[in-house]
Amino acid sequence: MFSFLNKRNTIQDTSMKKKKQNRCLVVLIITIIIIAFLIKLGNRANFPLAENIKKDIQACDQDIIIGNSSAEMSIFIYYSYTCPHCITYLSEIIPEFKSKYSKKDKVNIILKPVNLSNNIDINSALETLYCLYNLGHFDLIHELLMTNNQIMFSSDFYTFKEKLVMSNLELQSCISSHNNLNIIKTNNSQLSDNNVCATPTTIFSGKIYKGAMNIKQLDKIIKIESKKTKNQK
Repeated sequence: MFSFLNKRNTIQDTSMKKKKQNRCLVVLIITIIIIAFLIKLGNRANFPLAENIKKDIQACDQDIIIGNSSAEMSIFIYYSYTCPHCITYLSEIIPEFKSKYSKKDKVNIILKPVNLSNNIDINSALETLYCLYNLGHFDLIHELLMTNNQIMFSSDFYTFKEKLVMSNLELQSCISSHNNLNIIKTNNSQLSDNNVCATPTTIFSGKIYKGAMNIKQLDKIIKIESKKTKNQK
């Protein structure tokens, strides 16, 4: 009798242990699924949302290029010197990009300054920006506008420009011709043609990314698009 009871208790204990083990296994599997889901969700959160481009964009001779001018792919960044998010975006992205990609053939950045308000003072500053870029002095005015964008609306900018013009006839000719107004209008049109009305905006490989990105997000996009390009060859 006692032997039978002991045997029954042993069977019950074994059954309970198995049930407990099964419960633990189920909990472990659910935990793993939840962790995997959270990791995936985190990766999605770190990856900027993209829209398909509506009208294609091509580089042109007047474009401001950061990195290798003959790179396979170009990242177009539309920005305004009056936009605080743009200033932060450029000040963080460009130095990191230069250190990682400037000597590689893979990708370059094409800066597209815009003047969506068509303000006369901003147009004048951007015309000067393009002229100085063509003469190899882009950083001179870019850094000035990044640190003190209000100078565009003051007599100090006129004085700054006059000093440069006095010592450089080529610059004087470039600024007085107003030829660079066309590239500024083109930059503005490229945004409006793609139903974009705010900066910063990044366009890369047929995708529109609105708002600022960090270098990790940009790296991810470059890796994905590089793989696609490699597979198409």
